[in-house]
Amino acid sequence: MLTIQEQVKLLDRIKDGKKIVKVARHYDLNESTIHSIRKDEKNIRATATVSFNKEAKNVMTSRNKFIVKTESALAVWISDSHKYNIPLDSLVIREKAQQLYQHFMADEPQPGPSSAIFMDFTASKGWFEKF
Repeated sequence: MLTIQEQVKLLDRIKDGKKIVKVARHYDLNESTIHSIRKDEKNIRATATVSFNKEAKNVMTSRNKFIVKTESALAVWISDSHKYNIPLDSLVIREKAQQLYQHFMADEPQPGPSSAIFMDFTASKGWFEKF
């Protein structure tokens, strides 16, 4: 696995016009790995500009803490519902997720002007499939 700095150098080679096949051979990687790195170029370069750890190997994004709390509470709720043989479908689960998210947001103090603003949560079908 390449460090973030090595991935940036790899991306620079491609940007300079080197063929993906030659870059893959140089780094002893599959072409598909090069394509994956290239696909994630924006995140890699953003991480490289703010990264203090020169040996970092992964690009990580932080998740909204309210969504994490919502998903944890939702898992407990689903487990309890199954225990009592309450039938659930995706719509009911998504509605409950939305309610839980709103509940956790209401419990937190309102962010000040210098605090990060959290995005609204939509319990979409895509979110449900990943959950």
